[in-house]
Amino acid sequence: MLRKFKSLFSILLAIVLLGNVLSAVTFSALAAENSGMFILNPNDGPMYSGFVRDETHVQIGTVSAKATAAVGQLMAHIVTFDAVDISEYADGYIHMLLYVEDASSFDSHAYFEISSNGTYDANEMEYKFNGRLQDGWNCLSFKLKDGGATGSIDWTAVNFSRLILQNNGGVPIWFAGLYVTQNQDDPAPPVEGNDIVLPDPALEDDSLWVLNPENGTMLGIGMQDREQVLVGNYSSKFAPASAGLMAVQQTFATPLDLSAYCQSGYLHMDIYVEDASSFDSHAYLELTSSGTYDVDEIQFSFYGHLQDGWNRLSFKLKDGSAIGSIDWSAINFSRLVLQNSKASPIWINGVYVSMKEDSSVHPWAEDSAIEPTTQPATAPATEPVTFPTTTPAKTSPATTPVTGGISLLASVGLGLSVASLTFKKRK
Repeated sequence: MLRKFKSLFSILLAIVLLGNVLSAVTFSALAAENSGMFILNPNDGPMYSGFVRDETHVQIGTVSAKATAAVGQLMAHIVTFDAVDISEYADGYIHMLLYVEDASSFDSHAYFEISSNGTYDANEMEYKFNGRLQDGWNCLSFKLKDGGATGSIDWTAVNFSRLILQNNGGVPIWFAGLYVTQNQDDPAPPVEGNDIVLPDPALEDDSLWVLNPENGTMLGIGMQDREQVLVGNYSSKFAPASAGLMAVQQTFATPLDLSAYCQSGYLHMDIYVEDASSFDSHAYLELTSSGTYDVDEIQFSFYGHLQDGWNRLSFKLKDGSAIGSIDWSAINFSRLVLQNSKASPIWINGVYVSMKEDSSVHPWAEDSAIEPTTQPATAPATEPVTFPTTTPAKTSPATTPVTGGISLLASVGLGLSVASLTFKKRK
C-alpha cells in the first residue's frame, strides 16, 4: 500500500513540476513578445532625417535605413514624431541597432538623444557609445534612466530624437531601429510594418522623381507616414503646430537635370488635405537652381484649387512664373508655401515630372506594395475650367514649425488635376 502511495505521489509531483516548467516557458515567450515597443523603425516609420530605406543590410523586417557621409563629417540626424508614452519602461532599457562597415571610422562623438521637447538639449536624455562600435551589427543597450539628463524629460510624451556620429572615414551606416524593453536581454518587439517593398528605381515611361517620400527625399522635416497613401508605402506628412504661413523646403544634394522637360513637360504633385478651407491664400510650389528661394526660380500657383482629399496638381513647366534665369539642368531646391489658417495637416505622396499632361498613374504604381482603392485607371472626360495665371505676392515671414508621426493606413481617393491653365475635377 505504501509503495502504491509513493508511486502515486511521484506521478503527481512530476505532473506539478512539468506544469510549472510549461508555465514558465509560456510566460517567458509571452514576455519576449510583449515586453517592448519601437520608438523609431524604418519598417513602420518614422526614421532619422538624411536616411533612406535600403535592403543592403537588414536586421529587422524587410528594410533598414542607410546614411552616407563625407570623410571627417560630423553626422547629425534628427527626427520629430507624434509623442509616444514609454513611461512603463522607465526602469527598463533603450536599444539602438546600427550597422557599420568600419568601426575605426567612429572614434569620437557617438551618442543619441531622446527628448519630450520637440528638439535637442531640452528635456532630454543622452546615451553615449564612444568606443563601443564594432564592424557589422551593433545592439547598443542602455539603462533608460541612466542617460545624461538635460532638464526633465516627460517619459509619457517622448517626441524627438537625434543621432550624432563623428565619421572620420566617411563610411556609410545602417539604422534598424530604436526601441525600449523591460529587460536588457529582451528581443526587439515585433515589426508591424514588415510589408515594405521598395519600388523599382526605374520609373515608368519618361517620368523623373523630384521629391519621393519612399526613399527619404522630402520637403523640410516632413515625416514618412502611412495614414494617407495614394500609392507606394509612404506619404510625407506635415502637421503645423499653429495656424499661419506654412513654408517647407528642401535642398537637393545632387542637382536634378530637368532640361529635357522644360519646354514640353509637366510637373505633378499629389497632395492630400483634410480641410481645403484652411488654405485661403498663398498656395504655390517653387523650383530653383540657386539653392534658395526667390533666386533663379520658377513658381507654380494653385491658390483656390484644393479640395478635401487627394489632389493631383499638374503644371506646364515652361508656364510657371519666373524670377531670374533658372538653369533647368541643375535644379537643386524646392519650396512649398501654404497659408494654413486652421493648422490643418497635409500629406504629399510625391513630386515628379513627365511628358504627360494628365499623369493618372504614379511612376512606381506597378511596383507598389499598397494600391489605391478608388483611383481610376484614366481620368474621366471633364469640362476644363480656366483659372488666372497671376501669382499672389510672395512674402517670407517666420514660418510655423511642423511635426509628423505615424498612423495606420486609410482608404484613399483622387482629388483634382491642375494642368497648366486648366483646372480639372476628378469624379
